[in-house]
Amino acid sequence: MLGESICEGDQTVAEILERYPDLTRDRVEAALAYYGDHPDEMETLRARREAHYRAVQRNSRAPDA
Repeated sequence: MLGESICEGDQTVAEILERYPDLTRDRVEAALAYYGDHPDEMETLRARREAHYRAVQRNSRAPDA
């Protein structure tokens, strides 16, 4: 998630804008505002993503990384 990546210090707004040239600073800032205003939704999305990742790992024939 974009907001998570920026808030946790993994990326800066400038890095996001460089990586995704179709995004504008206003859109990134709006995404950050939404992220900050909806922590429960963000936690639900994070939990779903992690559950999906675990399910894929469990069903994969590849060894654990």
